[in-house]
Amino acid sequence: MSTSKVVHWPTGGGGWAAALTNFAKAPNPQATLPAGVYLRSDESTLTIFDGYAKARFHFLVLPRIPFHLDRNDEASASKKAAPQLGLAGNGKLSLGSSGPSGTVPASHLASLNDLLASPHAGAVLSKLRCASEPVVAMIEDEMRHTVLPGAAEPCGATWGVQIGFHAVPSMEQVHLHIISQDLVSDRLKHKKHYLSFLRPHGFWLDLTDVEALVRSGQRRLPKSKVHYEALLREPLYAYTSTGARREFASMPRLKEHLERAWVDGLTKSAEEAGARSTASKRSRSRSSGREGEDVPQGQRRRQSSSASETASERD
Repeated sequence: MSTSKVVHWPTGGGGWAAALTNFAKAPNPQATLPAGVYLRSDESTLTIFDGYAKARFHFLVLPRIPFHLDRNDEASASKKAAPQLGLAGNGKLSLGSSGPSGTVPASHLASLNDLLASPHAGAVLSKLRCASEPVVAMIEDEMRHTVLPGAAEPCGATWGVQIGFHAVPSMEQVHLHIISQDLVSDRLKHKKHYLSFLRPHGFWLDLTDVEALVRSGQRRLPKSKVHYEALLREPLYAYTSTGARREFASMPRLKEHLERAWVDGLTKSAEEAGARSTASKRSRSRSSGREGEDVPQGQRRRQSSSASETASERD
């Protein structure tokens, strides 16, 4: 399930920027999406391999078009919707709070700001979160089978996974990123690639934070598009294992640091996991009274003989 293999996204109608919208509209994505794109889907969401993966594991979760609402979602949305034409975040007017047959209007799913302006934001984010959870579990299982450079066996350890959005996405259609925090990939080529996924930098928005915006009644992102885009022009930096900020003069230097930090961190985690496993086995052995199984056979015979002689002397 690693995204280290190259996946090519066909653009279809509307060009490259509309590729995700075309995927979201597929009635039967498992049958019709190109090989290497589809991962899983349900009635409301579609999860695909990112075509330009920026880490060892990188997937996108899309709300499908049409996005069908549950009755409870419709009732909740009707209370939030104004009794006039709704204004989506892209400036387009959308009549009413729901589309045909209890669906979210496609215009509400065009971007994150459009979604925040929609009375259906909470329902859509809830479905995206539900769809992300099994994907994270699959990633963590796959991580344990990762063989590090120079190692003969799988590492048996996991590392961080982050779930969230870009403040200013490069493609149309709301899409939730699920990406491992190593950021080790041949396709991580430019400063803007890296800074867009750097969690504390500000361009990346955790799903939890976006959900909090919706709960607080925010109808758009807290900063302007100009502010977010300026973040991608700032200097390259990363945090060391001690928490210190370190700047890098070039992407090649940064990428060397990222790969070394990933390997070192995972090696340490694997060693700690191995030590915990050994300690647990010893603890279970002691509790079941089987310590003698670890004593060499010749030594056990000598112990038995000595005990017999001592008993004979007592008699």
